[in-house]
Amino acid sequence: MGGNVKQKSAAPRLLRLWEGAGILAAFFGLIPPVFYGIFHPGVAVMLLFALALWMKVLFLSPDRASRLPALRRWLKESKAAPILHRLLSLALGVGLTVEGLFSIVMIQAGWFHPPVQGQQATAVVLGCLTIGDQPSRMLRYRLEKALSYLEQQPEAMVVVTGGKGDRETCSEGEVSARWLEEHGISPDRILVENQSSNTRENLELTAPLLKQAGLGPQVVIVSDGFHQLRGQLYARRVGLEPTGLPSKTPWGLLPTYWLREQMGICKALLLE
Repeated sequence: MGGNVKQKSAAPRLLRLWEGAGILAAFFGLIPPVFYGIFHPGVAVMLLFALALWMKVLFLSPDRASRLPALRRWLKESKAAPILHRLLSLALGVGLTVEGLFSIVMIQAGWFHPPVQGQQATAVVLGCLTIGDQPSRMLRYRLEKALSYLEQQPEAMVVVTGGKGDRETCSEGEVSARWLEEHGISPDRILVENQSSNTRENLELTAPLLKQAGLGPQVVIVSDGFHQLRGQLYARRVGLEPTGLPSKTPWGLLPTYWLREQMGICKALLLE
Protein backbone atom coordinates (compact mmCIF):
# COMPACT_ATOMS: atom_id res chain seq x y z
CA MET A 1 0.00 0.00 0.00
CA GLY A 2 2.75 2.42 1.00
CA GLY A 3 4.70 1.55 -2.16
CA ASN A 4 1.70 2.43 -4.36
CA VAL A 5 1.30 5.78 -2.62
CA LYS A 6 4.97 6.57 -3.19
CA GLN A 7 4.72 5.57 -6.86
CA LYS A 8 1.64 7.74 -7.40
CA SER A 9 3.23 10.72 -5.65
CA ALA A 10 6.41 10.33 -7.68
CA ALA A 11 4.57 10.48 -11.03
CA PRO A 12 3.40 14.13 -10.71
CA ARG A 13 6.88 15.15 -9.56
CA LEU A 14 8.41 13.44 -12.59
CA LEU A 15 5.97 15.20 -14.91
CA ARG A 16 6.77 18.55 -13.31
CA LEU A 17 10.47 17.82 -13.78
CA TRP A 18 10.03 17.14 -17.50
CA GLU A 19 7.76 20.16 -17.91
CA GLY A 20 10.18 22.43 -16.06
CA ALA A 21 13.10 21.21 -18.14
CA GLY A 22 11.10 21.85 -21.33
CA ILE A 23 10.21 25.39 -20.26
CA LEU A 24 13.85 26.10 -19.32
CA ALA A 25 15.11 24.74 -22.66
CA ALA A 26 12.58 26.86 -24.57
CA PHE A 27 13.55 29.92 -22.51
CA PHE A 28 17.25 29.61 -23.35
CA GLY A 29 16.44 28.67 -26.94
CA LEU A 30 14.44 31.87 -27.46
CA ILE A 31 16.82 34.33 -25.77
CA PRO A 32 19.37 34.55 -28.65
CA PRO A 33 16.87 35.25 -31.49
CA VAL A 34 14.50 37.42 -29.44
CA PHE A 35 16.96 39.58 -27.50
CA TYR A 36 20.14 39.42 -29.61
CA GLY A 37 18.86 38.77 -33.14
CA ILE A 38 21.03 35.63 -33.27
CA PHE A 39 20.03 32.30 -34.76
CA HIS A 40 22.47 29.43 -35.17
CA PRO A 41 22.37 25.60 -35.03
CA GLY A 42 22.66 25.60 -31.24
CA VAL A 43 19.41 27.58 -31.01
CA ALA A 44 17.65 25.07 -33.28
CA VAL A 45 18.91 22.13 -31.21
CA MET A 46 17.80 23.77 -27.95
CA LEU A 47 14.30 24.39 -29.29
CA LEU A 48 14.06 20.83 -30.60
CA PHE A 49 15.17 19.62 -27.18
CA ALA A 50 12.36 21.65 -25.58
CA LEU A 51 9.86 20.13 -28.01
CA ALA A 52 11.13 16.61 -27.25
CA LEU A 53 10.72 17.21 -23.50
CA TRP A 54 7.15 18.42 -23.95
CA MET A 55 6.37 15.40 -26.14
CA LYS A 56 7.74 13.23 -23.33
CA VAL A 57 5.25 14.88 -20.96
CA LEU A 58 2.35 14.20 -23.36
CA PHE A 59 3.36 10.57 -23.77
CA LEU A 60 3.40 10.17 -20.00
CA SER A 61 0.16 12.07 -19.48
CA PRO A 62 -2.02 12.30 -22.63
CA ASP A 63 -4.67 14.29 -20.72
CA ARG A 64 -2.26 17.25 -20.82
CA ALA A 65 -3.28 17.55 -24.50
CA SER A 66 -6.90 18.31 -23.57
CA ARG A 67 -7.06 21.25 -25.97
CA LEU A 68 -5.99 18.97 -28.84
CA PRO A 69 -8.53 16.13 -28.69
CA ALA A 70 -7.22 14.41 -31.81
CA LEU A 71 -3.70 14.29 -30.40
CA ARG A 72 -4.94 13.12 -26.99
CA ARG A 73 -6.94 10.33 -28.62
CA TRP A 74 -3.93 9.28 -30.70
CA LEU A 75 -1.66 9.22 -27.64
CA LYS A 76 -4.14 7.03 -25.75
CA GLU A 77 -5.23 4.66 -28.51
CA SER A 78 -2.53 4.41 -31.15
CA LYS A 79 -0.33 1.31 -31.08
CA ALA A 80 2.52 3.43 -32.45
CA ALA A 81 2.49 5.84 -29.50
CA PRO A 82 4.27 3.53 -27.00
CA ILE A 83 6.90 2.69 -29.62
CA LEU A 84 7.54 6.34 -30.39
CA HIS A 85 7.67 7.06 -26.65
CA ARG A 86 10.39 4.45 -26.18
CA LEU A 87 12.34 5.79 -29.17
CA LEU A 88 12.05 9.33 -27.84
CA SER A 89 13.25 8.22 -24.40
CA LEU A 90 16.18 6.41 -25.98
CA ALA A 91 17.12 9.46 -28.06
CA LEU A 92 16.93 11.73 -25.02
CA GLY A 93 19.02 9.32 -22.95
CA VAL A 94 21.73 8.94 -25.60
CA GLY A 95 21.74 12.65 -26.37
CA LEU A 96 22.05 13.71 -22.75
CA THR A 97 24.80 11.15 -22.12
CA VAL A 98 26.85 12.31 -25.12
CA GLU A 99 26.28 15.97 -24.21
CA GLY A 100 27.42 15.27 -20.66
CA LEU A 101 30.62 13.55 -21.81
CA PHE A 102 31.37 16.40 -24.21
CA SER A 103 30.77 18.91 -21.44
CA ILE A 104 33.26 17.25 -19.10
CA VAL A 105 36.03 17.56 -21.71
CA MET A 106 35.02 21.13 -22.59
CA ILE A 107 35.04 22.19 -18.94
CA GLN A 108 38.48 20.65 -18.42
CA ALA A 109 39.93 22.51 -21.42
CA GLY A 110 38.10 25.73 -20.69
CA TRP A 111 38.68 26.21 -16.98
CA PHE A 112 41.38 23.76 -15.90
CA HIS A 113 44.19 24.38 -18.42
CA PRO A 114 45.54 27.78 -17.28
CA PRO A 115 48.75 29.52 -18.39
CA VAL A 116 51.93 28.04 -16.92
CA GLN A 117 53.34 30.14 -14.11
CA GLY A 118 56.58 31.84 -15.15
CA GLN A 119 56.24 30.89 -18.82
CA GLN A 120 56.33 33.69 -21.38
CA ALA A 121 53.43 32.91 -23.72
CA THR A 122 51.80 34.98 -26.45
CA ALA A 123 48.12 35.73 -25.98
CA VAL A 124 45.93 34.84 -28.96
CA VAL A 125 42.51 36.48 -28.97
CA LEU A 126 40.13 34.45 -31.13
CA GLY A 127 37.91 36.45 -33.43
CA CYS A 128 34.29 37.34 -32.73
CA LEU A 129 31.60 39.60 -34.17
CA THR A 130 32.19 43.34 -34.38
CA ILE A 131 29.55 46.08 -34.56
CA GLY A 132 30.78 48.89 -36.77
CA ASP A 133 34.21 49.80 -35.43
CA GLN A 134 33.47 48.45 -31.96
CA PRO A 135 33.75 44.94 -30.51
CA SER A 136 30.56 43.06 -29.73
CA ARG A 137 29.86 42.23 -26.11
CA MET A 138 31.43 38.76 -26.41
CA LEU A 139 34.54 40.10 -28.15
CA ARG A 140 34.86 42.86 -25.55
CA TYR A 141 34.87 40.26 -22.79
CA ARG A 142 37.70 38.43 -24.60
CA LEU A 143 39.66 41.66 -24.98
CA GLU A 144 39.18 42.55 -21.31
CA LYS A 145 40.58 39.14 -20.36
CA ALA A 146 43.54 39.63 -22.74
CA LEU A 147 44.15 43.12 -21.34
CA SER A 148 44.33 41.75 -17.81
CA TYR A 149 46.84 39.10 -18.92
CA LEU A 150 49.00 41.62 -20.80
CA GLU A 151 49.07 43.95 -17.80
CA GLN A 152 50.23 41.08 -15.61
CA GLN A 153 52.79 39.98 -18.23
CA PRO A 154 54.35 43.25 -19.46
CA GLU A 155 56.76 41.46 -21.83
CA ALA A 156 54.11 39.30 -23.49
CA MET A 157 52.88 39.86 -27.03
CA VAL A 158 49.33 39.43 -28.29
CA VAL A 159 47.84 38.29 -31.59
CA VAL A 160 44.35 39.57 -32.36
CA THR A 161 42.57 37.54 -35.00
CA GLY A 162 39.62 37.67 -37.36
CA GLY A 163 38.79 38.97 -40.81
CA LYS A 164 35.77 40.98 -41.97
CA GLY A 165 32.50 39.05 -42.07
CA ASP A 166 29.55 39.77 -44.35
CA ARG A 167 27.80 41.91 -41.73
CA GLU A 168 30.95 43.67 -40.55
CA THR A 169 32.47 46.95 -41.73
CA CYS A 170 35.89 46.40 -40.14
CA SER A 171 37.96 43.29 -39.60
CA GLU A 172 37.75 41.74 -36.16
CA GLY A 173 41.53 41.81 -35.82
CA GLU A 174 41.76 45.54 -36.53
CA VAL A 175 38.89 46.39 -34.16
CA SER A 176 40.53 44.31 -31.42
CA ALA A 177 43.94 45.94 -31.97
CA ARG A 178 42.42 49.42 -31.78
CA TRP A 179 40.55 48.54 -28.56
CA LEU A 180 43.72 47.26 -26.88
CA GLU A 181 45.68 50.35 -27.96
CA GLU A 182 42.93 52.60 -26.54
CA HIS A 183 43.29 50.73 -23.25
CA GLY A 184 47.01 51.26 -22.93
CA ILE A 185 48.68 48.37 -24.80
CA SER A 186 51.54 49.51 -27.01
CA PRO A 187 51.09 48.81 -30.75
CA ASP A 188 54.55 47.20 -30.66
CA ARG A 189 53.08 44.37 -28.57
CA ILE A 190 50.17 43.68 -30.95
CA LEU A 191 50.22 41.44 -34.02
CA VAL A 192 47.13 41.61 -36.24
CA GLU A 193 45.72 38.68 -38.19
CA ASN A 194 42.86 40.06 -40.30
CA GLN A 195 42.20 37.48 -43.01
CA SER A 196 40.63 34.51 -41.22
CA SER A 197 36.94 33.62 -41.35
CA ASN A 198 36.66 30.94 -38.65
CA THR A 199 38.42 29.51 -35.59
CA ARG A 200 40.55 27.07 -37.58
CA GLU A 201 41.88 29.87 -39.79
CA ASN A 202 42.44 32.08 -36.72
CA LEU A 203 45.10 29.61 -35.57
CA GLU A 204 46.42 28.54 -38.98
CA LEU A 205 47.20 32.16 -39.86
CA THR A 206 48.50 33.00 -36.39
CA ALA A 207 51.26 30.36 -36.46
CA PRO A 208 53.30 32.00 -39.28
CA LEU A 209 52.88 35.43 -37.67
CA LEU A 210 54.51 34.09 -34.52
CA LYS A 211 57.42 32.62 -36.49
CA GLN A 212 57.94 35.86 -38.42
CA ALA A 213 58.06 37.78 -35.14
CA GLY A 214 60.53 35.32 -33.64
CA LEU A 215 58.12 34.20 -30.95
CA GLY A 216 57.94 30.70 -29.49
CA PRO A 217 55.07 28.24 -29.90
CA GLN A 218 53.71 28.81 -26.38
CA VAL A 219 50.35 30.58 -26.63
CA VAL A 220 47.47 31.44 -24.34
CA ILE A 221 44.13 31.09 -26.13
CA VAL A 222 41.84 33.91 -25.04
CA SER A 223 38.20 33.12 -25.74
CA ASP A 224 34.98 32.02 -24.08
CA GLY A 225 35.34 28.94 -21.90
CA PHE A 226 33.10 26.88 -24.19
CA HIS A 227 35.37 27.77 -27.14
CA GLN A 228 38.64 26.74 -25.54
CA LEU A 229 38.67 23.03 -26.45
CA ARG A 230 38.33 23.64 -30.18
CA GLY A 231 40.74 26.56 -30.13
CA GLN A 232 43.38 24.50 -28.35
CA LEU A 233 42.78 21.57 -30.73
CA TYR A 234 43.42 23.74 -33.79
CA ALA A 235 46.44 25.34 -32.10
CA ARG A 236 48.08 21.96 -31.55
CA ARG A 237 47.46 21.00 -35.17
CA VAL A 238 49.61 23.92 -36.36
CA GLY A 239 52.44 23.17 -33.93
CA LEU A 240 51.55 25.56 -31.13
CA GLU A 241 51.57 24.74 -27.42
CA PRO A 242 48.34 26.18 -26.02
CA THR A 243 46.93 26.90 -22.62
CA GLY A 244 43.62 28.63 -22.03
CA LEU A 245 42.34 31.86 -20.54
CA PRO A 246 38.52 31.78 -20.54
CA SER A 247 36.52 34.96 -20.86
CA LYS A 248 33.01 35.26 -19.50
CA THR A 249 29.95 34.64 -21.68
CA PRO A 250 26.57 36.41 -21.42
CA TRP A 251 24.45 33.96 -19.39
CA GLY A 252 21.56 34.06 -21.83
CA LEU A 253 23.76 32.95 -24.72
CA LEU A 254 25.85 30.29 -23.00
CA PRO A 255 23.52 27.24 -23.30
CA THR A 256 22.90 27.55 -27.04
CA TYR A 257 26.51 28.45 -27.83
CA TRP A 258 27.56 25.46 -25.73
CA LEU A 259 25.47 23.17 -27.96
CA ARG A 260 26.68 24.86 -31.12
CA GLU A 261 30.28 24.43 -30.00
CA GLN A 262 29.79 20.70 -29.50
CA MET A 263 28.74 20.47 -33.15
CA GLY A 264 31.83 22.47 -34.09
CA ILE A 265 34.04 20.07 -32.14
CA CYS A 266 32.48 17.09 -33.95
CA LYS A 267 33.19 18.79 -37.27
CA ALA A 268 36.78 19.52 -36.24
CA LEU A 269 37.37 15.92 -35.20
CA LEU A 270 35.60 14.15 -38.05
CA LEU A 271 35.71 16.41 -41.10
CA GLU A 272 38.67 18.78 -40.80
